[in-house]
Amino acid sequence: MSTKPFNTAPLYVQLRTDLARRIARGDWKRGENIPNELELAREYGLSPGTVRKALEWMEETRLIVRQQGRGTFVATASSEELNQRFDRFRTGVGEGLSLDVEKIDGGVFEPSAQEASRLAITAQSKVYRTTRVRTARGKPLSFERLSVALSMFPSLSEGHATYDLADLSQADGVLLGHGNESLTLVAADETVARHLGLAAGTRVLLLERTIFTIERQPAEWRQCWCDLEGYRYQVELH
Repeated sequence: MSTKPFNTAPLYVQLRTDLARRIARGDWKRGENIPNELELAREYGLSPGTVRKALEWMEETRLIVRQQGRGTFVATASSEELNQRFDRFRTGVGEGLSLDVEKIDGGVFEPSAQEASRLAITAQSKVYRTTRVRTARGKPLSFERLSVALSMFPSLSEGHATYDLADLSQADGVLLGHGNESLTLVAADETVARHLGLAAGTRVLLLERTIFTIERQPAEWRQCWCDLEGYRYQVELH
């Protein structure tokens, strides 16, 4: 039975939040079977329909996989599959794009005012900040600066030059949820221009993105300056 009392949110929302929390703390490991709808309904004192609605949402967000005749399992998505949820770069005709990553640097720092605000942490906290360049077909596509709160991802250390958020979230038991982002056309400063092989002042696309956990806590803030000549940024609308 859940140790947290239900509140005024819809019951299926409360249930899916509690089930996600139990997955995050390791009650059910990745690939393991979780109780079926009837068992969960009895445990939580809810109707099977409410349980089904919560599980449908969890399946849509790829937290679980339901297999006919076998049951419901905690998802074991690969790092590549998880990253594709948040990576929208495409070729000029909309096909998938293979990107290589060039590590620049990374380390533990005191947060800037922007980092503290975007990650919802205090100025006394620590962040792990890394910079990198991603290339497509041998040409720089983006220069990126990524930040995460060290308290959320304790497996990070000074020795890391960069990280993979999908792998990191699995290592530290963090369940990624939704993200939001903004796109702005800006003039590349000297640092951005140098890494993208452009002249300073060239107009580039700045993508700012925050990825949240399933419990709506900021997990990562990313700034990405992009030279999209010959490429596109494609988003599916639902």
